[in-house]
Amino acid sequence: MLFRSTQAASHLPQPRIHSPIDHPGITYSDGDVPTEEQIAATRPDFVDISHHQGAIDWDAYKLSGRTGAIIKATEGGDWVDTRFAAHRKDLADRGLKCGFYHFARPNGKDMVADANVEANNFLTQLGTMSANEFPVLDFEVSNSLTPQQLGQWAAHFMSVVAERTGKTPWFYSYSAMVKKVDCSELTKYPLWLANYQSSDKEKPPSSAPWSSMVAWQYTDRSNVEGINGKVDGNYMYGGWPESNPPAQQPVPPAPPAQPAPPAGQA
Repeated sequence: MLFRSTQAASHLPQPRIHSPIDHPGITYSDGDVPTEEQIAATRPDFVDISHHQGAIDWDAYKLSGRTGAIIKATEGGDWVDTRFAAHRKDLADRGLKCGFYHFARPNGKDMVADANVEANNFLTQLGTMSANEFPVLDFEVSNSLTPQQLGQWAAHFMSVVAERTGKTPWFYSYSAMVKKVDCSELTKYPLWLANYQSSDKEKPPSSAPWSSMVAWQYTDRSNVEGINGKVDGNYMYGGWPESNPPAQQPVPPAPPAQPAPPAGQA
């Protein structure tokens, strides 16, 4: 996606992450990258950003007609984006929708335990989310794991986040990565897909094995009011998540068992 891996922990592996904005020469593209003219002819519905964009003029962004953005919160088991809190407050102060993404680094032999560590890092930083906020998993790194391992990791992370927040997380990845993952337990979550083969909003790329996508990241070269430099552009095909009910509503106790009727009575 989104942005360069900025994991502070030096012991973690540094895989090749297909984020053109931070890795020149490496792209998601399954075809020709859109030209500046093609990109300028359309306007994305929202951007996703991290500390790499620096200070943002959110007033100008809001005046452009955009109603929300997705910001980086965490990465791996212990890293937090340095501008996460500031971006969150700025969006909240303006009544804008705000998604928070966690950059996943699945590794190790125990997928469930590893996913728990990263989910805890993410959820600890998020705390209680408002009605305008929602979680996102950014899934780009395979670390030579099998499709089944990757699918188990992602599905567990998503289920933990959904259970503990009461909100349905989005799943973000790029087309080639989706093909590496067993997505059988993931297609129930909204898909946000990165694919730079075109910028024609009426002709999005295939979302298989999902039947549809909620958003399409079609470029990393968008010019957006309030943001210096190029930024990821995204088309919305659904809407921002609505307010979700609190997680895990209390289950009422089962009624006491009734004694069996005397013999011969129905």
